[in-house]
Amino acid sequence: LIEVLSLFQDLTRVAVTSLILCFSIEGAFASTDPKIDLAPINPAFLRWMERKSNNVDTKNAVRTLLRDGATESKNSGDGKEYGLIPEPFDTSYLKALRKKTTSGTVKARSVIPARYDLREKGLLTSIKNQGTNGTCWAHAACGVLESSLLKAGEGIYDFSENNMANLHGFDWDFNKGGNAGVASAYLLRWSGPVLESQDPYPNVGGSIPLAPARHVQNIRWIPGRTSYTDNDHIKQAVLDYGAIYVNYCHDDSYLASDHKSYCFDLSGTNDTNHAVAIVGWDDNYPASKFRNVPAGNGAFIMRNSWGIGYGENGYFYVSYYDKIFGWHTMHAFLPPEEADNYDSIYQYDPLGKVGSFGWTDKEAGWGANIFVAENAESIAAVGFYALVPGTIYTIYVYSGCNSNEPRSGTLCCSQNGVTSLAGYFTVPLNTNVLVQEGTRFSIVLKLTTPGYGYPLAVEYSLITINKDGEEEPFSTKATASPGQSFYSYSGNSWTDFTNVEDSSWNFCCKAYTKSVSTLFPINDNFADAMLLSGESGGISASNVGATFETDEPQHEYSSATTSVWWKWTPTKSGSVTFSTEGSSFDTILAVYTGSTLSSLEQYALDDDKGSNQTSICTFEVVAGTTYYKVEVPSGYTKVIFCRMNPGNNNNNWDNKWNQTG
Repeated sequence: LIEVLSLFQDLTRVAVTSLILCFSIEGAFASTDPKIDLAPINPAFLRWMERKSNNVDTKNAVRTLLRDGATESKNSGDGKEYGLIPEPFDTSYLKALRKKTTSGTVKARSVIPARYDLREKGLLTSIKNQGTNGTCWAHAACGVLESSLLKAGEGIYDFSENNMANLHGFDWDFNKGGNAGVASAYLLRWSGPVLESQDPYPNVGGSIPLAPARHVQNIRWIPGRTSYTDNDHIKQAVLDYGAIYVNYCHDDSYLASDHKSYCFDLSGTNDTNHAVAIVGWDDNYPASKFRNVPAGNGAFIMRNSWGIGYGENGYFYVSYYDKIFGWHTMHAFLPPEEADNYDSIYQYDPLGKVGSFGWTDKEAGWGANIFVAENAESIAAVGFYALVPGTIYTIYVYSGCNSNEPRSGTLCCSQNGVTSLAGYFTVPLNTNVLVQEGTRFSIVLKLTTPGYGYPLAVEYSLITINKDGEEEPFSTKATASPGQSFYSYSGNSWTDFTNVEDSSWNFCCKAYTKSVSTLFPINDNFADAMLLSGESGGISASNVGATFETDEPQHEYSSATTSVWWKWTPTKSGSVTFSTEGSSFDTILAVYTGSTLSSLEQYALDDDKGSNQTSICTFEVVAGTTYYKVEVPSGYTKVIFCRMNPGNNNNNWDNKWNQTG
């Protein structure tokens, strides 16, 4: 019997029975909304923590305990190490959803070959050896990342398992294991991946934070199989992404070492203990090659982390009829993007999702994070967990919001969509939102998860307590402060997570930004005009590389040959002044109204009213709402577009605006 404590340590103690944990919290949150529920914790995680708490000696109990996921003194009987810790977040519901519908998974879009091997395609890096350390999870994750980049034509990378195992951030050291969730948290917060040459394996405790070689922005969850022959969605994932991260239960008693094949067919357990990568399959691999002959032919091809001396030069085959392999959620780490894709990341969830929650009467919820801009920058993308395939999301970005009101201030962007799979998604915004240094901004998400009642992923401090009252920490480095994360039943009234006593909760949502100095000329064209918000502000930027569109309106200063664009919608009527004073070169400032490049009407224009040949435009404005869409609704109000026409394209310039009235 285990008690699990999280943020509700002093409010709720829940005994675990039947190895399923559910929270129903009433009275803990000051709200008249229906009560919220925490998603059940993974039963395999609870079993693992119970054994860990009871100090079970697993070294000589391979068949009975190691197959259940215990990682202390991990040993396969021949010196090979494991290292898998079950995740506390239970994704078994994904397989249940697949049983109800054929939607929401990677579908076979073409004829799948009877045999496919990434080795033969040159889409795998060299085999590694984890040695005597419990780092299978880090080796599997890095191998999958490397394969995804090869599949995407991005070249050969060798990432550091050592850095990941040392700096994962959870409550244990290098040698005590991990999982795909731990790897995901490390990667998504941009702690890695770093190069093997920068931090070679193994060097226990010897890693330091380094700049990542690439930015991981997207991870997809591949649901487990529903039968021994339910394999096409896994095969399609390999075809689409390259190698796939997978857990299984390893026990040498089921390994036919002379044929490099494996089939675990023991009934009565559903837990895993080792992480590897799926790199192909062979539908005709003979059943006779397995120690315990399965019901039919066919096997997945696996990449291990036990060196080239294991199996078939480091690879082996797992039967389609294995009772554990592929029955749990698998992970596809999509090709990491270039490290300069975004300049900054805003986040409160460095440990990623630990759990999720929702309400008892619906499958939708609202979550929000409020951040403060550290520089003048543009909010370019938002990242979040979509917990089911077909997650319906709406993103709202507000600038200048109040400290405890996520949906206050100026609504600068709203965007919606539906995810094809579950996992972590980074969604580039259709409208880049400029914010000034010190500006408070919010990322608000409405998430609907059909078939699953816990739509909001959260990070929190999780501690298990054994029957003797001893604590076993998991994610106690998770912290929260007032004014960071909020949730709402309807999107109207909001509750700060820290209103709950001893709260460590934060909503899992990240914002990705580009600094103004690296943005331009992203707003080179009218269609890409950058959004200015607020009643006053200032920007420092560069117009290097800017051009002039064919259909741009001509004004009397026809010598201008380059332009960059902004758009601004006043929230009240009055007088506004735009100025380029402070720029180090001759500028031209033109202001237009309209909705398309060809329909613009000049509203104001200046060349040299400012000092040092800079520009100043003062004009009257009418409060209105911006509709930045392909089709602008009739009756829309005026949108002010501000254009800079610099005299050359080698200098920095300043653009300032201030409104009165």
